[in-house]
Amino acid sequence: MNCQSSVFQLDVCFINRFYWTSSVEIVYFTSHGIEVYNVLPEKRQVKSVRYLNQLISWFVFCPHSNIVVISMSKTTSSLFVFHLKNGTIYKLPKLEIDTQQIEVKEKDVVIFTNYNVVNYVAVVIHPEENAPAASSTSEIILYNINKDAVTVTKTHRLRTSFNGVSGLAMHTIDDVLVVHNKQEGETFFFDVGGGLSGEFDGTLSHHVSVGKPCRMTGQEYPNWVLFPPDIVIDPNAGTMSKIKLRIEALKVDEDFCGSLELPRHVSFMLQRQNAKRALLESLLACCVNPVEVDLTSLGTCFDRINREYRLFIDKKLAPNLALSASPFSSSSTASQSTAAAATPVVQSNLNQRPSKVILDQADIYTNIMSPLLEMATLDGSAITIKRVIAIVIEYLRSLEERQIPAQHFLHELLINLLVRSGQYYQLHQLLQYHIISDSKPLACLLLSLEGSYPAAFQLSMDMLSRYNTLAFQFQSVIHQKFLFRLKTSQEEIVEILLSKKKILSALMYAKSSGLERSVPAKKFLQSAKDTGDKSILQSARNWLQEQSLLSAKDAHDYEIK
Repeated sequence: MNCQSSVFQLDVCFINRFYWTSSVEIVYFTSHGIEVYNVLPEKRQVKSVRYLNQLISWFVFCPHSNIVVISMSKTTSSLFVFHLKNGTIYKLPKLEIDTQQIEVKEKDVVIFTNYNVVNYVAVVIHPEENAPAASSTSEIILYNINKDAVTVTKTHRLRTSFNGVSGLAMHTIDDVLVVHNKQEGETFFFDVGGGLSGEFDGTLSHHVSVGKPCRMTGQEYPNWVLFPPDIVIDPNAGTMSKIKLRIEALKVDEDFCGSLELPRHVSFMLQRQNAKRALLESLLACCVNPVEVDLTSLGTCFDRINREYRLFIDKKLAPNLALSASPFSSSSTASQSTAAAATPVVQSNLNQRPSKVILDQADIYTNIMSPLLEMATLDGSAITIKRVIAIVIEYLRSLEERQIPAQHFLHELLINLLVRSGQYYQLHQLLQYHIISDSKPLACLLLSLEGSYPAAFQLSMDMLSRYNTLAFQFQSVIHQKFLFRLKTSQEEIVEILLSKKKILSALMYAKSSGLERSVPAKKFLQSAKDTGDKSILQSARNWLQEQSLLSAKDAHDYEIK
């Protein structure tokens, strides 16, 4: 074994603790200061690179952010903050606690990093001994540590409902500040910066616990010794445990299903690891409850879900937009205007971080919309088809506000719901004002509804026509394979018109779409003959002859007698 030794700057001092800040750097916290050493394994040497003379009564160090908070005495109203980086000790502004003559102990200070971005120092402020009952609860003050700007700012106040003098401890788990009241055996959850902004008074954001407190397991919790970020040691039982959040226990219940609490719950769950299933089940339960949860609250939830979905999409699109040799960047004015319209949305979101849970349209459709449709068809169900329609429209509204194109299966679901409830006028309005986007699958669905709603045929034809016209406007920027599918779609319109014995309409559409030479003249003539109307056959022959599409063989085979 190779051993190295270090010589301290002061002979009369004792070592409080030491930390490895990298594989070749070690930091000693002594009673009289901070000493940084470089370890040189190849030379079997330890070299002193930095020393800070600072009286230390106690300190708290965060290895993740390399921030240290130091107190010179047990009773203090100010704390010293330092940042260790690359062997250098940077002094940050002093952390001043507003309350004077307060005893801040080492166990009342926690340093944590929130969402891998913001560094906080949490300081527990306990009430005074003779404080009135109304103000006899502990509170937690958060100070934002900006290492780059070298600032320390008081930003958040967390309100608790208990006096934690006899036992309060904190953990940070999955970006949640977990506060334990060891005396009562309860745990409270605070989410700062995860969409729960709190009440801002112009200076601080005031936060309350998310949901109801949880009870600790075990009977010896007053004796627990806690270490960051999530370690618990029970000295009586001789065990060391790691705390994890049980996401499934955070689903909404009767107390958490109110219209005011549901959006906060959604924002909280979006930022938790492996919370997708629990979040979807919570949303489904609230959609079924029309009394407690109104559409405004559900719309707010959809807005928060789709905000993160939009950020996720933009992160995916960013590398493609950055490519200079894009095949779509050279030609048409339409492509340039489309890119120009999309770029500001993407650029504005590049610096933002999507949530840990992303709910896309397939997730919402499979786990919420489809089960709601099944429930609405049951006798005695708590939810009606009318409410399901309102929920689907609210979700489509949220997608539109975030400029996210809705998938055709959502529009198909809405059409089926409207037809099932006999709301044909509402369906016509949604199609006429393009609330339901044009697509080939939806046009085929409308065509199948002609038996129950005759106007659906013309709506289907109009949708296919608009769809094809829009696609041809962008034909210079779409793939050749898609152009082939588009041509096939146009031929299908001709086939549909012929099957409905609308021969002249089929001929005119074929000419307007440039398909008059692609579709055999024999097909038009045979369809005209099948109608049994000689005038229609004569008109088809005349039209084909004018277009020089009538061959001698076809003229002979379909001669009018």
